[in-house]
Amino acid sequence: MKKMAFGYIDEKLATKSNYNIQEVAEILDIKNFGRNKLFKWLREHGYFDQYNRPMTIFIENGLFLCKDNIYKTPLVTSEGVEFLKKKLILN
Repeated sequence: MKKMAFGYIDEKLATKSNYNIQEVAEILDIKNFGRNKLFKWLREHGYFDQYNRPMTIFIENGLFLCKDNIYKTPLVTSEGVEFLKKKLILN
């Protein structure tokens, strides 16, 4: 069953390069783990600051981007989605 989920994730990753947090939560498809809980997890584990912006080191490593608009919208790269998949699903 997990192989099907990974195939689905890999298929979704092939169609786009950057995702907002809502899309990442939907791609990961973890029960009772939506956008808000993903934001909370990213803050608690030091990936995002208190304002839900990615930390500089993770931007430099290519996991996240920060769309430069009024709200500084955080985006997750395809590499970031793979990283989160390993952290959240495999652990």
